[in-house]
Amino acid sequence: MGAILTAIVTAYRNRIQPIGRRIDIVPVFQDTIRPASVQVKVTISDEQNNASYSNLYIGQLQLVNQGNKDLANFKFGITLLEGDLAVYIEPRSLDRHHQVTQLTPTTLSQPQSAIDFTLQPFNRRDIYSFQLLIVTPDGKQQPSEVYISSPEAIRFVDIPTFSETLTEIARSAIIEVGPLTLSARVNKQ
Repeated sequence: MGAILTAIVTAYRNRIQPIGRRIDIVPVFQDTIRPASVQVKVTISDEQNNASYSNLYIGQLQLVNQGNKDLANFKFGITLLEGDLAVYIEPRSLDRHHQVTQLTPTTLSQPQSAIDFTLQPFNRRDIYSFQLLIVTPDGKQQPSEVYISSPEAIRFVDIPTFSETLTEIARSAIIEVGPLTLSARVNKQ
């Protein structure tokens, strides 16, 4: 019996570690009704360059170590497709003991579609956040999907928003009134 429990615990500890991810993309300007002759552009400047964009989006990325192992180093990458480019990335770590190293420089003069990072450390329940400024090619209505990948032995899982979690809870409700139990379940379409 003890060998069976040891095997179960060992299998659980050695499972592929889940890393939670959430990616939200918001346009800087929503399409509004305006004359075709009016063009809205945002100018971004750093110490050396200025760049104007009419197709700028803000990407919010959040990574959470949902596994049962602390990772001293965690390598991962962000890939933008179909001509989308990141012109600026701002990593946000927990504190001075949690470091983000951006391995691929991204500037206004050197926008990138593939950006690599190292997180040190990435302990259980640690959260790292990133803000990206993404530009799309002219004429494209919205950015393509943002892909996150890693050479590590992990699997990425989606982190639901608070409203998505509440919606799922509301889909299934059980109400007890005296000896009666009423249950309601809304099926996903």
